[in-house]
Amino acid sequence: AMKMKSKCLIILDNTQKDNELLDIFTKEYGADIEFYGDTWNDADEYALKLSKEDDKYLYVPMFDDPLIFDGHSSIIRELCAQYQDGLGGDNDHYPDCIIVSVGGGGLLSGILGGLYQNGWRDCKVIAAQSENAALLDAAINNS
Repeated sequence: AMKMKSKCLIILDNTQKDNELLDIFTKEYGADIEFYGDTWNDADEYALKLSKEDDKYLYVPMFDDPLIFDGHSSIIRELCAQYQDGLGGDNDHYPDCIIVSVGGGGLLSGILGGLYQNGWRDCKVIAAQSENAALLDAAINNS
């Protein structure tokens, strides 16, 4: 938003009020922050509502976007290049397992896409998330 000389409003749920990283967004990047609701879903629904009711707001998804997935898949491309450099230039060597921290699933989607794109389809993936922010678990069990 700064590069485009636009204002930025970040909507967060009330559990994020003590997040020490918020100063970076407000002081260094000039973003405004508004707190809404008790859960991420509350804040996300509010952000969507704002963007639908007022065209001065553009909703930018935190994790649910193919461009974000592709960006995260670059982690695997870099890892693949390191394996090829260190193991004689073939693509037959790869990790047995990758453990991924999961919130909404964007990083996981990128990692899985990167594994698929690089032919590492047999690599196991373990997705781990905290009990207090089990968004992926809730999405899987409520679908």
